[in-house]
Amino acid sequence: MTLHKRDVERLEAFEVWIWSRMMRMSWTEQKTNEEMLQTVGLEKDFIGAQRARQKRWLGHVHAT
Repeated sequence: MTLHKRDVERLEAFEVWIWSRMMRMSWTEQKTNEEMLQTVGLEKDFIGAQRARQKRWLGHVHAT
């Protein structure tokens, strides 16, 4: 599956939205995505994890 730039941006925004909900932060605090991830102590990793899963899956399919 090809991830286009728009798809990547939407997935990253979703990742930050999920973290903000889990941390019970209000949208009225108006923190940037970077500030939110610093609060949680993470970096943008959702896309990297997704690409790693794709590579593992391709390796699995190719090996059979």
